[in-house]
Amino acid sequence: RVHTHPASFVYALTDGKLKVHYTDGTSEVVELKAGDYMYADPEKPHQTENIGDKSVKFLMVELKEHPYKQ
Repeated sequence: RVHTHPASFVYALTDGKLKVHYTDGTSEVVELKAGDYMYADPEKPHQTENIGDKSVKFLMVELKEHPYKQ
């Protein structure tokens, strides 16, 4: 399902590999290691695919006051 995110903080609970497909035709691969953390700016419309061999778990805290704007 295509969706967006406001700015957020992400903390990886498990190792994993995700491919993010953007509606503009671009994509990127994100590799997470348990304990990794990051800040992310608001994210444009996308779908995420787990391309690893196990479930990926992470905690995302969204900053609703910094939404994605087209």
